[in-house]
Amino acid sequence: MALAEKLRIVVVEDDEALAQAIKRQLEFIDMSAIIFHLYQDALDFFQRRPGSSVHLLLLDLNLPDGNGLLLFQWLQQKGFALPTIFVTGETDERTKIRSLDMGGDDYLIKPFGFAEMLSRVNAVLRRTSIPQGGRMNSIIPASEKEFYFCGVKVLPATMEICFPSGAIRVGKKELNILFYMSQNPHQMLRRERIMNDLWGKFINPKSRSLDQYIMKIRKLFQEHNISLACLETVHSLGYCYKPDITYKTI
Repeated sequence: MALAEKLRIVVVEDDEALAQAIKRQLEFIDMSAIIFHLYQDALDFFQRRPGSSVHLLLLDLNLPDGNGLLLFQWLQQKGFALPTIFVTGETDERTKIRSLDMGGDDYLIKPFGFAEMLSRVNAVLRRTSIPQGGRMNSIIPASEKEFYFCGVKVLPATMEICFPSGAIRVGKKELNILFYMSQNPHQMLRRERIMNDLWGKFINPKSRSLDQYIMKIRKLFQEHNISLACLETVHSLGYCYKPDITYKTI
């Protein structure tokens, strides 16, 4: 694989020896690694190079100058569709659940074997292929006007869904999916078309990312007692949004 074609992994890890060992392992399987030991240095990198081609993030949760979850949240808010594996010495299950619920793709607890790490890296890359530049296409209009999805108001300006029980903040990916569906009612939208429009032409057509985010949206609505009968799954093909189906509490 030519150097320009190598998959690029950003490693944010304050343990310098561990970071260098991870870098060597990634290079051994012909990937490239960019290392940061501090929260601010990683943040500066993504602020300076929003169009840089990054394929995966290995992110330590506990950094000397910040929390890895805050960096991950910032990336989500800026529209980075960046697969992320959290790395930490914490064994508290609540921390693991929180990081995955926020949208993380996997979780590694230190100490870990490098064979396991590489296996998890490859698994995440296989199922979460993303466009060049590591950014999801943003289709929310510049005006960020509110819209409705299954009878529930959505506020792009604040990235919130206004359920009867209260407003809940969501990620840019979920927001784009809801808006895209709302703009294409009564159409059988194939998975390939949705992923191409949202993720870009470089998305792996076998990726299950879209289905995972649809499941996350369904779960969110169910948790707030709203049926998503208006969002139909067309078996093996895609999805169809039927806004005329009256939503109901469950």
